[in-house]
Amino acid sequence: MRTFLLVNISGDFLSIAQRLKEEGEKILFWRSGKPLKGGSDVGKGIIDEDEFVEDYYEVLKKVPKNDLYILVDDNCRGDEFDFIRRAGYKVVGASGFGDKIEYDRTYGTELMEKIGLPTPKTFSFDNIEEAIRLAYSIGKKNPEQRLVFKPHGEEFAGSARTYTAKNMNDLIDYLEWTQDDIKRNRYEIERFELQEFIDGYEIDFSVYFNGVDFMPGSVAIDIEEKKAGDGNKGQATGCMGNVILFVEKSRYFDKYIRRLRKLLQSVGYVGQISINNIFAKKDGMPYGLEFTPRFGWDAQLTECSIFKEAGLKLADFYAAIADKKDFPFPHDLVGCGVRVYCETPGVPKDEIIGRRFGFDKGIEKNLWFYSVSKEKDNYIVEGNEVLVANAVDKKLQRAIDKVYNDILPKVYISDIYYRMEIGKRAKEALKFLLDNKWI
Repeated sequence: MRTFLLVNISGDFLSIAQRLKEEGEKILFWRSGKPLKGGSDVGKGIIDEDEFVEDYYEVLKKVPKNDLYILVDDNCRGDEFDFIRRAGYKVVGASGFGDKIEYDRTYGTELMEKIGLPTPKTFSFDNIEEAIRLAYSIGKKNPEQRLVFKPHGEEFAGSARTYTAKNMNDLIDYLEWTQDDIKRNRYEIERFELQEFIDGYEIDFSVYFNGVDFMPGSVAIDIEEKKAGDGNKGQATGCMGNVILFVEKSRYFDKYIRRLRKLLQSVGYVGQISINNIFAKKDGMPYGLEFTPRFGWDAQLTECSIFKEAGLKLADFYAAIADKKDFPFPHDLVGCGVRVYCETPGVPKDEIIGRRFGFDKGIEKNLWFYSVSKEKDNYIVEGNEVLVANAVDKKLQRAIDKVYNDILPKVYISDIYYRMEIGKRAKEALKFLLDNKWI
């Protein structure tokens, strides 16, 4: 019998484990002591006690290699899981190469340029004082120029520390505040970039790679919102919601991502790889911003919602990646996912842990948990990012209407918070891609 070991580093796999169990699969669930989402009690009452594991190496000893599928939800342990993969185990996600291209932005940018993908003009630094001097110099000539501050490193991946300045004075203020904040709170930003701001549509293109080749039909478009507030106001978060669809043909994939094939083969990459782009309004061209060499936060849950709506099994999907088999990716459905918080993003976990919440039974299949446990019949909040509400349809607007009109009003969380505009810009962005023949 096949067994799925879910390595829950960031807290993304609770609902995946739940669905795999519902499909009749055997699951084992490892969770980090300090996940990004939730606390140490996440999953209790949802995952059986004998399904939790403290040491996944003990699982490797007990379960035959051919029966074991290891799913890793995030980067940061890439070399370790490369070692496990080389030992003959089926590992999907996590790799040393993935760590490198996500955390070292300069390396990622250079790789984009090697595959012919244009990138915004970028300045790299290891000293904030030098960046401030450059900002003053640019400001004298072009005070309205906009640059984006992007720190390198694991601890800043997908973080609120990425900042898009309104003009050069705003950038200088932010850099000087960062300089003071580093001293006051005793942390380091060893390397960072200042990148040219380009007016356009931010769109991710992703695809699954099985260690040998790209999986046919697996190209997905992700139009994601990261700002905490409507109108794209507030701090950046890992994700506030997205629109996802799989496409049969993509000029973007053919022109750029396909060129990664030999490199991904050489490093034994297995999993999803995505490139985040700005498609410029002025010339219709993509400009690569960063790689996401892992399962996308929230995006993975929306993709799985699409699979379930199409009557497909998640177990077959993950096994197909590891076993290098085809999978019937649906190309006639679009998903809209909205992340749901208890209070606003950034509220300390200690202030909300332990609150009960509920929902109408009829929408249970649309809810994908992050920071949740269960005690008897009561669902418990275990962290700020509670869940993602998903709706799937053949038409984008219907999927958006379903999630906002039919699902979210039936979720009962005290001080519930979510954005009201997820999907709003997706129609325009998709029309742009079609008009410019990228899909």
